[in-house]
Amino acid sequence: DVHAMRCACNEADDADVLVYNTCSIRDKSEQKVYSILGRQAKRKRENPHLRIVVAGCVAQQEGEQLLRRVPEVDLVMGPQHANRIDELLLQVEQHAHQVVATEPIKIMEDIAQPRRDSDLSAWVNIIYGCNERCTYCVVPTTRGVEQSRPLSAPAWPGLSPPLCTSRWRALLQSCIMNMG
Repeated sequence: DVHAMRCACNEADDADVLVYNTCSIRDKSEQKVYSILGRQAKRKRENPHLRIVVAGCVAQQEGEQLLRRVPEVDLVMGPQHANRIDELLLQVEQHAHQVVATEPIKIMEDIAQPRRDSDLSAWVNIIYGCNERCTYCVVPTTRGVEQSRPLSAPAWPGLSPPLCTSRWRALLQSCIMNMG
């Protein structure tokens, strides 16, 4: 059961699912990924129930070539598929085959569940990807074309505007009192 795989381990050798979130900015990063995958491939041959996931920009760039180079990998997924990891792992489990998810998609985020570090702030993605073609940058080729948060998306994810307004007002009053 994919949903039961929600424990964190201190050592990769203790994990049932390994997720390598990769970066392709420097060649050394890519080579490190292949080195680590080589060590884990041996473990996968000994334990076929181990799941190996390669995510991020190296996964996006390499795609199926990554599977040819390290056939023990179960799932290759680009950054725009990160919110689908449970669904993609379920495909691996149910169909007993490797999955490559690197095709460009319209990113669908759960705007009702922003990442919160406190009651007063939340991380809300405004834009994904990029349309610029800077010679030194891989973002357009690995993250895809620019996708903005839809205008129809709530301005205050997870909170009703009146509640937000009252919290902001309370915060402002607190700041003004502390300054005076």
